[in-house]
Amino acid sequence: FEKIDMDREKAKIKAKVYLQHLSKKGYKCEERNCDAELQSKMNCMAYIISDNKGDRFATVTADFNAIGFMLEYAITEDEKKYKSNLFNMINDLNKIGIVRYTIFLDHPTTSDRLFLSAFYMGEYNKQLFDYFLDEWEYGSKGAITELYQVFADYSPIVTTHEA
Repeated sequence: FEKIDMDREKAKIKAKVYLQHLSKKGYKCEERNCDAELQSKMNCMAYIISDNKGDRFATVTADFNAIGFMLEYAITEDEKKYKSNLFNMINDLNKIGIVRYTIFLDHPTTSDRLFLSAFYMGEYNKQLFDYFLDEWEYGSKGAITELYQVFADYSPIVTTHEA
């Protein structure tokens, strides 16, 4: 367990500078403890990040190699009726930007959802991390808002689940 604890400590140290950056931009950061055993096995730390309105911004994981951002949106039964269009739009979104979109439909172990992820690799650089955050904000909010406009008649409320 000593190596694992050491790697988690390195992850916590690495995460600190990124969490301070997010805090300066007005985000609230809270350590996620609900899956501490899994985090320990994966040698990482996890945090819930919310914006200044209290809306969930991302689940952020940190290990000694990367900072990962993740977010989920529910997909309703009405939206599933248009899955061909949904798949096409997601494929188009995956061709641009840093955010990656994955759809889970009728999966045996998870609910129907749209899963978003992005990873910041390497050492901290304020300008590069600001760029990364701008891309994440657009990819996780702006692009998703546009995507759900297509389904506005069928999905007036978009719900978010914890990643």
